[in-house]
Amino acid sequence: MLKDFSFFLPTRLHFGLHIGKKVGDLAREMGLSNMLIVTDEGFSRVPIFQEIIDRISGAGINYRVFNRLRGEPDTEIAEEGARFLREEKTDGLLGVGGGSSMDLAKALSVLGTNKGTVDEYIGVNLVRESPLPLIVMPTTAGSGSEVTRVAVLTDHRKKSKGGIVSPLVPPRAAILDPAFLTTLPPRVIAETGIDALSHAIEAFYSLGSNPVSDILARESIGRISSNLRALVANPQNLEAAGNMLFGSTLAGAAFLNTGVGNVHALAHALGSYHHISHALSVAVLLPHVMEFNLNACMGRFAEIAAAMGALIDGLPLRDAAWSAVDEVRCLMEDVGLPDKMSELGVTDAHFQEMAADASKSPPFLSNPRKCTVEELVGLYQKAL
Repeated sequence: MLKDFSFFLPTRLHFGLHIGKKVGDLAREMGLSNMLIVTDEGFSRVPIFQEIIDRISGAGINYRVFNRLRGEPDTEIAEEGARFLREEKTDGLLGVGGGSSMDLAKALSVLGTNKGTVDEYIGVNLVRESPLPLIVMPTTAGSGSEVTRVAVLTDHRKKSKGGIVSPLVPPRAAILDPAFLTTLPPRVIAETGIDALSHAIEAFYSLGSNPVSDILARESIGRISSNLRALVANPQNLEAAGNMLFGSTLAGAAFLNTGVGNVHALAHALGSYHHISHALSVAVLLPHVMEFNLNACMGRFAEIAAAMGALIDGLPLRDAAWSAVDEVRCLMEDVGLPDKMSELGVTDAHFQEMAADASKSPPFLSNPRKCTVEELVGLYQKAL
């Protein structure tokens, strides 16, 4: 408690079962009249998306839909979306979907008011003008993008992931409706759920952690670890869906203020070189990086284990700390996720370049255990 800290959370949260029906009313309250709805190609075909459009239209708001996103957003789709956005006088956006759709919507909200190409804004604090007002509706419990100040984009030419990072980027409002998660297949729930758990774990042991983020991260770890199995087993379990969605948002609010660590530094490079989704990249690396970091903060790891429900009373600190790694491995096994990159078709051909890229990534600076590029290569090899 002697550590100086600040805490930032500019997004207004609206949580509740079927609260998505109020999206039109919220947009109208914000003074919006001509919206761009950003989503991915797949979600635009599910019935619940038509319900969202009906609510927007029923509120007397004009809209257009940009649904050309497939997979994770890159600089090319951002430029295409910006051209689409600028064709008419759009005064606000709605991002609906997982982290990819929300990140693209955040990038487009920036490009709606800031001239030039998206490349000019990838970096920290490069956004000059306030973005267009943005509402988001997450349909996965994973990214936490509904509350973060970064829009992550892949640059395929550079084989790298970068982000538009600015305190101006977070959405004005987020609508958190557990019913949206019931549209997901179990594998997506599993992958995105472990991504959310990684956010909470890395926020909790980050060098940037603080008393407020600790409360949020600890609560997130508990909710996710005690509900992910149930939601994967039955995606119609609304109680589990609500806990997962809330837990994911809490994790996002935590790491918004703390940063993440080497799980994400390594995952960004892995995804860029091998075209593996971000969530799966994080999942396959999480237990290996946790093992590596354990010696740096055993007390923190013991608290993670306790939050996950491990019985650690009376255990030596080292054993209690190792329980956190064991709990994560058991959770991943129970929801059917791999912990070896070889199962994803990865080889060691680019490990040196990937590790070098990871060492230049912002999450590398927040990791509790300092390491070299060669040690990052070793982590890739261990995860292979």
